[in-house]
Amino acid sequence: MHSSLVAAAEKYGDRDAVWFGDVAWSWRQLDDASAVAAAALAGRVRPHDRVAVMASNRPEFIVVVNALSRRGAATVLLSPAWKQREVSHALALTGATVGFADGPSLDVLREVLGGENVISLDDVLAGAADPEADQLPEVSLDDESV
Repeated sequence: MHSSLVAAAEKYGDRDAVWFGDVAWSWRQLDDASAVAAAALAGRVRPHDRVAVMASNRPEFIVVVNALSRRGAATVLLSPAWKQREVSHALALTGATVGFADGPSLDVLREVLGGENVISLDDVLAGAADPEADQLPEVSLDDESV
């Protein structure tokens, strides 16, 4: 998935890709943020991990989904409207043990996965690492993350 964002960043660069409120994100900004987030996740997310994302529509959602793809992980999308029962069932089916969430979804996902296994979407880029500092895994077209 992330290769499409990389290609769009190369082709469209500083052109607007996403508007969120009064703020525009360019293709390059989304790609750069995704690379930085992927490097920051090096110690937490490995290739073939299944990672839950339970969040509202916002640029950081795009960033984290592409960062997970760069790490070779598969994204498990959960609706922010779901309650603990639906979330528990989805996680049991998919085997996701780490997650990202925002707003009220943070509490729901933390109840199921435990607080130490859930990262706030607001913190995705906090303490960001250099995207070149970590060698990203090779991802084949047969991987779930593609």
